[in-house]
Amino acid sequence: MAYRSKSPERVRRELAELSAQGSTLHFGFVDNIIDTAYLERLFPALRDEGLDYRLFFEVKSNLSRAQIRDMADAGVRRMQPGIESLSSHVLGLMRKGVRAAQNVNVLRWGRHYGIDVSWNFIYGFPNETAEDYRMQAELIPNLVHLQPPIGHGRIWMERFSPIFTERDAFPLKWMAPERDLSYIYPPQVDLGELAYFFDYELEHTLPDAAFEEVGKAVDAWRRSTARAEGPSLTVQRADGFILIVDGRDPEVVGVHRFEGPLAALYLGLMDKPLTAKAVGEGLCLPHRVDEVTEALEEFVARGLMMRDGNLFLSLALPAGSRR
Repeated sequence: MAYRSKSPERVRRELAELSAQGSTLHFGFVDNIIDTAYLERLFPALRDEGLDYRLFFEVKSNLSRAQIRDMADAGVRRMQPGIESLSSHVLGLMRKGVRAAQNVNVLRWGRHYGIDVSWNFIYGFPNETAEDYRMQAELIPNLVHLQPPIGHGRIWMERFSPIFTERDAFPLKWMAPERDLSYIYPPQVDLGELAYFFDYELEHTLPDAAFEEVGKAVDAWRRSTARAEGPSLTVQRADGFILIVDGRDPEVVGVHRFEGPLAALYLGLMDKPLTAKAVGEGLCLPHRVDEVTEALEEFVARGLMMRDGNLFLSLALPAGSRR
């Protein structure tokens, strides 16, 4: 199926027409990933018009901080980025084309700019490892200041999806039309031809027990948002130093002070994930790559930064202006 999209100019016209006809400012763009042209031509135009639309889009999770800010300024209040995992290895098995650090970064800037991020945590792909889920269970407590997934569970099998059509990549033990359909349709109906969802079991997948700890971590993350004072992790800038205020456990707030190269490194990894070499060179630090890596690993050990293979990303959000 070829990708199709309306031009940004047409979208602006139709938003104006539909808003006038229905006396509404709420619009959802569904069943498609956003056209990248909208990032450059639609959102800046909507922002400059100063209108109060409240928009929903499906997006990819490779958005930059500036793009998410422009979306928020244009009226995007909800987005669905298809995050689905916080493991780069699992994301590769899903063919997502993004890294775990990019997923976390979208959660960071979505929270900072006031955009509700809708996502699910899914598992059950062939060739996942128990280590993939041990690492995610260990990471999740450091992310509780960000928006949690709606829920977690094994991937659904839907007609036309790769898991349904590609037997070499997703070898089956068995599959059958979703069981509930048998209570709706008479026996003579061929449910195999009718069904959109299927019950199934794949080869080379982990047992349910392998996902228990990460499931508990996700559930705890979701519960944390119900507190009167939600979890927070912010960085405050001063002349010559930074303070990272850790309120991810609101009952035990901690403050970390860093100055000089350490402060520069943390701020240098705020906008997007980078390698130790890239951030060191970008800041023109006179330190060797192994020295920079050692410093970044200390941030990781304190839960203030994440490591995703060769990428590092600061986890705190700016305490000041949303710009």
